[in-house]
Amino acid sequence: MNIYTIGKSPSEELDYTKGWCNINPLDDNKIDDVIYSNLPIIVYPNKNCLNFLISYLAEWRLINSYEPIRKRKIIVYNQESFFDPLLKCLSHYRAKLPDEKNKEAINWFIYPNTKPLDIFYISSNMKEIESIAEKYSKEEYFSIKPENTKKSVIQKHDEKKYIFVPASAFGWTIYDELAFKLGENIANRGYRFINGGPDGGKLCNGPMRQSALGYIKKSQELLIAVYSELVFKNYVKEEQLEPFKNQIDIIYCGTESERKCVMINGADEVYVLPGAIGTWAEVTHSLLLNKKVKLYGDYWKDFRECLEYYSFDVEWYKCID
Repeated sequence: MNIYTIGKSPSEELDYTKGWCNINPLDDNKIDDVIYSNLPIIVYPNKNCLNFLISYLAEWRLINSYEPIRKRKIIVYNQESFFDPLLKCLSHYRAKLPDEKNKEAINWFIYPNTKPLDIFYISSNMKEIESIAEKYSKEEYFSIKPENTKKSVIQKHDEKKYIFVPASAFGWTIYDELAFKLGENIANRGYRFINGGPDGGKLCNGPMRQSALGYIKKSQELLIAVYSELVFKNYVKEEQLEPFKNQIDIIYCGTESERKCVMINGADEVYVLPGAIGTWAEVTHSLLLNKKVKLYGDYWKDFRECLEYYSFDVEWYKCID
């Protein structure tokens, strides 16, 4: 049967004789196979799967133009209302997001089982979930996963601490000063700086860019920027990188999820500035890999409470120490 399941079933209700393909949510290679295909997905209630759901929403902004994938079904087994705090948190943050693509992705999740926003189906009834999954498993397999992905890593040539700084790539100018100070702080401590590219997106602004500018102002070290080839080719302009000339080391990856893993695996700690779905996915993935995570800015109050509900250990700072 052409159905993916993510995570382990919390009960014995899952019948593996059905031939369903079970995927570990931390197996990055397999998760790419899942995200870039059109097969239905059943997501089980455990905290490893929180990261998959948020990551899928982040990836969806890039792949939703492909009709076979746009029609797929994500079926969430909400046993004992496990995912309710996440739904509440996403609903709260929706109003704070500056762009429509992020808001649209969240709509699909917080308004499930309705048309036309019927990508997600959430239920606590396992028999109902099986029935929905079987209905949508009849489609012919379709995948848009890039054939030649790069297996990249961050090469460490010194004993310094490497800090990954997730943040929004555009907008959010209210946090520019906070971001710039964090970049300076990382440089002043002699740490290395990793981010997802300081180009600033289409608006050439935002916490990601400002933190990078703060870092290069105070540091002689190269800023490590990690891009997927898709994003770099389609969205980055040379003039956006001009301020970082001779101070940037660019690493290219094949897919967005691989890019995320390269940044997280290359970091000793993760310092997080305000951002939307992509940033949230980087936070949860970092926590699942037992990285020390610090959230900066009053923006994170409700998200931190949600993480603590699911027993994630995270630090939160309203300002730069």
